[in-house]
Amino acid sequence: MDTPHNDKQRKNLFPYKLAQTLVGLIAVCFLIFCIRSPSTPSPSPFQTTSSEKETALKWIFITPYGETDSSYANLFLSQEDCTELAGTPVELSFCTIEKYLNMTAS
Repeated sequence: MDTPHNDKQRKNLFPYKLAQTLVGLIAVCFLIFCIRSPSTPSPSPFQTTSSEKETALKWIFITPYGETDSSYANLFLSQEDCTELAGTPVELSFCTIEKYLNMTAS
């Protein structure tokens, strides 16, 4: 049984429900437009760019005395082994922790 009060209450809610539905549809349309936008295509994940192919990876090994310490030379892989392991050219570098922190801070 609908009373006049319930009918009036339902009629008052209709514009709000209609507004919510329209806002929802606009949001969905906007998301679809953004996803299918014909803008500049972004590169797919893990695809190397041309600049990455030309440069080598830089691997830095940290030793107590940097490059001058030859006592640690037997502990590290050779440049050829690192290149084979990485699958791309590798540039090896040896430095102290202080030099490494300065390089990363700059």
